[in-house]
Amino acid sequence: MGIIQSLLFEVCLCEDENQKSVFWLLLEGLFKLVFYLNEPSVSDEVPWMVSLDPEESERLFISKK
Repeated sequence: MGIIQSLLFEVCLCEDENQKSVFWLLLEGLFKLVFYLNEPSVSDEVPWMVSLDPEESERLFISKK
């Protein structure tokens, strides 16, 4: 099970509203990180990139440039 799918699964099972909001914040932060690192102005400065795995869209794929 990939990172995103695991977090969504935890959100669905979680009954505590505080925990649920933490999981949503983690998901939001994860997506913001992926989009931020792939911006042209930022991606030129870091030696690796983060994207969704092309074969399994729920997994993150980190590769060196």
